Amino acid sequence: MNKKFASGLNITLLIFGLQACKEEQPAKLNISATVEAQATKQAAATTPLPERFRRVLVGMIDNQLPIQMEISRVKDNIWGRYFYEKKRDGNYLRLQGKIDNTGAVKLTEYDGDKGTGTFTGKLINEEVNGESTMKLSGNWTSAKDGKTLPLELVERRFELGGGLKITSKEQSEDLKAQKASINTTTAQLAGSGKRAENFNKAITAFIGQQVQRFKNETKPDDRDAARAADDKRPGNALDLNYEVKYADKNLISILYTTYTFTGGAHGNATSKSFNYDLNQDKMLTLEDLFTPNSNYIKVISDYCINTLKQRNISDDNWVRSGAGAKRENYPSWNIVPQGLLITFDAYQVAAYAVGPQEVIVPFSALKGVIKAGGPLEALVK
Repeated sequence: MNKKFASGLNITLLIFGLQACKEEQPAKLNISATVEAQATKQAAATTPLPERFRRVLVGMIDNQLPIQMEISRVKDNIWGRYFYEKKRDGNYLRLQGKIDNTGAVKLTEYDGDKGTGTFTGKLINEEVNGESTMKLSGNWTSAKDGKTLPLELVERRFELGGGLKITSKEQSEDLKAQKASINTTTAQLAGSGKRAENFNKAITAFIGQQVQRFKNETKPDDRDAARAADDKRPGNALDLNYEVKYADKNLISILYTTYTFTGGAHGNATSKSFNYDLNQDKMLTLEDLFTPNSNYIKVISDYCINTLKQRNISDDNWVRSGAGAKRENYPSWNIVPQGLLITFDAYQVAAYAVGPQEVIVPFSALKGVIKAGGPLEALVK
């Protein structure tokens, strides 16, 4: 296997398994808004699938059970997780499987360590007017009774209006001296004008910072460089991906996750959110959302602590320390239709094995501190 793919695979497989421990679900699915590509009357051409990708697919099982599925691929390995939209209190179900060069996919579904079902089907890449969209058609089969149901999923898309749309940009780099690989997938705003230009500059600057930090951390001295070629240990790896948590004509909310492996028992994952106000043409801070001098951090903290304690994932002191009412505890937040999505990285509120944690603080809990005329006001019902 190519070293770049191998090292990226090691780190991504490890962390993706941990992410399956999350209990809260992201923004409510809007199937009609994300499958618009299926309605086009123009002929679609089938193009080869990338050997490496991460995508979010949405659609239906049995034409009545809406789901959201996140999948990643490196060569013939494919893995991910999914959840049922109507089962908001359930865990993510983990996926692990194989994909061949024709796009034939087999994914085993796990609830914890127990296999509970199987997805089989064909993954294709359809291109219309130079834009590709992944689609998965096939079946889901229950491990309990063998019942088989049809499946249709399509890559989630966000159309923002005004000629703006969110696209992905993938880049890879090998650093032979560091025996390292860098793989990044970043969001770009396609369209003309200052809004797209400024948004892309902010994202590009962030990616550059992450890559440069990794290069500095793995930069060898002359003696290390001489040994690197014969070293049989896994290489260093940086794998950076993103997920759009919400987007409309007014704002874009993105969560970036950076996975790094620089030796040791396991890699490390950190998260960073980008929330961009398209009307004001600027990146939002948490302070932009709430009434000045209000106790919004305490309101957020109290809700998160109560939610995390109900999960019984850690001791009380650890939770209160990592989710306490301190601004530095909340660098990763995203705007979603239900409220404010808070992401706590591994180690922040519980042990590494528990994985990162997500909590959605509903607008009903925030209504007393939301800024009048601010970015959240239009979303509060």
